[in-house]
Amino acid sequence: LGFSLRLGTNTTHSYVKNRPINLPVFAAEPDGVLEFDWTAADGEFAYPLEISSSLYRAADIAPLIVSLPFANPNELEYQMAIRTNEYCVTMPGLLCAPQSLTFCNPVNIVQRFSPNRFGASAIYSSEHLAKLFDQRYRIDVDAYSGFVPESCHQEVELKFNRA
Repeated sequence: LGFSLRLGTNTTHSYVKNRPINLPVFAAEPDGVLEFDWTAADGEFAYPLEISSSLYRAADIAPLIVSLPFANPNELEYQMAIRTNEYCVTMPGLLCAPQSLTFCNPVNIVQRFSPNRFGASAIYSSEHLAKLFDQRYRIDVDAYSGFVPESCHQEVELKFNRA
């Protein structure tokens, strides 16, 4: 169905459900990429249609997306997720790297469509982060080099540089 950048053998905890998740049975492809059956998986491994960190073939996903009613990214992902059954038979495989390549840092919430879990620190409010941005502060992405998350979503302290 696609290639998940957010999943890997290190993905052992569900931030969304705040519980451990069981790793699926992986089959290693010749190039080292892992494949698993998302239809029989647990937690985030059973959530194949998401919009933050996965790649899909346009021919496979575009017909679904153009048919969906949505007004924001969260609503798009919700509409996609409730239609995963359309892919169960024809595309039960999902690919990932042995170790996840990305993660989402849910330090705040900027939408009202879905009551997603998020961090409670006021220093990461969208208003405060906008002020830091206006003062030329940028997230120091190099500070996270080598970081291996245990979850697709994980609260991690933000580190800044001044541009």
